[in-house]
Parts: sequence; structure tokens; C-alpha cells
Amino acid sequence: MNQDNELSSENRGRLIARLVAAQRSSQNASDMLDEAYARLLGVNRTDALCLDIIQRFGKVTAGQLAERSGLTTGAVTTLVDRLEKRGYVRRERDPVDRRRVFIELSESSKEFGAMVYSPIGELFEPYCSRMTDAEFAIVAGYLEASDRINRELAAVIAGFVPASDAGAEERWAQAEAMNRAASGLIEMFRTDPDAYRMRDEDLVPGKGAVEVETCRDDEPA
Repeated sequence: MNQDNELSSENRGRLIARLVAAQRSSQNASDMLDEAYARLLGVNRTDALCLDIIQRFGKVTAGQLAERSGLTTGAVTTLVDRLEKRGYVRRERDPVDRRRVFIELSESSKEFGAMVYSPIGELFEPYCSRMTDAEFAIVAGYLEASDRINRELAAVIAGFVPASDAGAEERWAQAEAMNRAASGLIEMFRTDPDAYRMRDEDLVPGKGAVEVETCRDDEPA
């Protein structure tokens, strides 16, 4: 029995190592795909990231885009100005609350993205057709947990980023401090199973609190 447990544990270890390696490789491949898309569109990676966020949620405020991209609101304003000038996004006032401005993709931007990314569904279809609902639920749960962990850890790391002119010694010290601070995050995930679940506003387009954005004086009414 002990030998069977040891073999089972060894096999589980190999599967976990395979899963981690596959996820890291998949992230690299996604980066390659996104880089190729950005170059085809003629924008930088940050612009492409924000276009993807807008596409996923249909429309967002500048504040929501800043939160989901990790950019400052000032940087988002400059980015949206640039994308709007190129015809990739448009600003639209809320007809009910004129103080609120939404950012959404232009029709040409939607069509461009569809041409590039629509083959993904067709490429996955033969593989997905062999999966059961239970298997889909497991995969979705793992990806949601991965999303939550990466977002939470990124927020912790961001709190320890030193000045741009910091030397190697200071950066090492900040990394050590960050590692100690992460213990609280680890404890949260260990004790709260729901911590692995994505928030509805991150998972489902159109859900979650909508932030009120006051328009700049130079924005058209």
C-alpha cells in the first residue's frame, strides 16, 4: 500500500510539473500571438492589451480600464486619445448620466480583431469536442484560479517596486521584503477556497460596479 501511495505521489508530482511547464509555455505563446497582433495592427503591446480589455467587456470607463490594465488614469487618457485618433476606439457619453463616458471599440476595430482571432475557436474545436462538461469545469476553474493568483501577486509586487534608478542591492532587498509580505496572500488562499474564484466583474462582461467618469472640458459632448 505504501509503495502504491509513493507511486501515486510521484505520478502526481510529474503531472503538476507538466501542468506548470505547460502553463508557462502557453503564456509565452500567448505573448507571441499578442505581439504579432499588435504589430499587424500597428500599435504597441499596451495599446493592444487595452483593446483586448475593451473588447472583452464591450465598453468600459477610463477608471475601469486603468484598474484592469494596471495603468494610471493619466496614462489611460493618453492611450485612449491615441487610439481614438487612429480610429480604433470611440468615446460615448451615457445617455442617462452625461457625466459618464464609456470607451468602446470602433466597428472597424471589431472586424479587424475578429479576422485575426476567430480562427482560434475553429482550431480548438476538434480538441474541445472530445471534452466532457466536467473536464471543461476543471479547466475553467484552474484558469480562473491562475488569473486570481497572478492578479493578487502582481498587486503585492507593485507595492515594492523601487525607483527606476535603484541599484541591484536595493532591488534585492525589495524582493526579499515582497516575499515576506506574500505570506499573508498565501495564507488567504489556503484558508479561503473562494479566494480562487474570479470576481464577477472580471469574468462576465457588463457586471460589477460602474465607475463614474467626469469628462474633460475638451471632450466633445
